[in-house]
Amino acid sequence: MELPRQIVVGEKNIEQVGEFLRSLSNPKKVSIISGKNVKKIIGKEIDKSLKNAKISAVWHLARSNEVKETITIQKKVKSTKSDIIIGLGGGRSVDIAKLCAFNLKKPFVSIPTSASHDGIASRIVAVRGEKQHTLVATAPLGVFVDLDNIKKAPKKLLASGGGDLMAKITAVHDWELGRDKVGEYYEDIQQVVTQ
Repeated sequence: MELPRQIVVGEKNIEQVGEFLRSLSNPKKVSIISGKNVKKIIGKEIDKSLKNAKISAVWHLARSNEVKETITIQKKVKSTKSDIIIGLGGGRSVDIAKLCAFNLKKPFVSIPTSASHDGIASRIVAVRGEKQHTLVATAPLGVFVDLDNIKKAPKKLLASGGGDLMAKITAVHDWELGRDKVGEYYEDIQQVVTQ
């Protein structure tokens, strides 16, 4: 099992992102994968914190988590020769960063901005091709959470995160029941992770 080396959870601490990255691996350059709305909301604060820590950043905006989009972003990230890949935002951005980091053999840092994504510290990635499927990639080197940003996320994302947390146990049992009773597709994530 892989666990993040460091997890920081605080309130109104986004200006400490640069210091956090320095404490992990002292990067000179980072690639940030984010959606345009998240960049618009906290991009300036992130840039300022990185500049104060003497870290340069290249932003890559993700429109979807489709395989084609992920490959395009990965090529751009590779060309930057970044030391760390950051997933900033919700599930799409975090998953794309996680997969890029795995494929490029670079460290990955997760900076979630919503409670609706349960993969902020896991190795599991959801990508869309002809159908959605999961892959095993890289667990984050670090996770940095500013609770103030999570609280500012749309209410539906907070509700979704709470509902997901409550439903996780029964959902897995329901999935197993479908497999056992009617032969539905079932992916044992535990087996995937240990392979």
